Amino acid sequence: MDTSETYVKMCEKAEEIQNVLLVREPIPHFDDEDFMVCHKCKEWPIKCVFSDCTELTPIWLPRQDQLQEMVNENNAPVIVVLHLFKEWAYKEHKPFKTMEQLWLAFVMKEKYGKEWVNGKWKQPRKTRGSGRSNPVPPRIGG
Repeated sequence: MDTSETYVKMCEKAEEIQNVLLVREPIPHFDDEDFMVCHKCKEWPIKCVFSDCTELTPIWLPRQDQLQEMVNENNAPVIVVLHLFKEWAYKEHKPFKTMEQLWLAFVMKEKYGKEWVNGKWKQPRKTRGSGRSNPVPPRIGG
């Protein structure tokens, strides 16, 4: 499981992903299945070293299987998901170092049309002449 500074930052900045945690039923608790870090001290697992740390909202670090579920909400065959992931990954030239980072970037692109640029999730720039940005609509199982 990736608990690197980069992945924590990618997850923290992925507000859409963090909102998934807030609406999950039942209300999640901290156990071995969910990975969380503290917003303030970035300690993992949740174990604050600051006595004044009052941040109650942890940063959720989705596991690879959770990320894969996010892009396969329609239960498409796994081979379809892997094919789309492979197509995207070959075009993606950013230096992601772990599978979690790579899958998170794929989720953000597929579901929200965002790319990881200079430490932030951003919509791609508008393509000249097209008059619109180029986010990828959800294609899996739909």
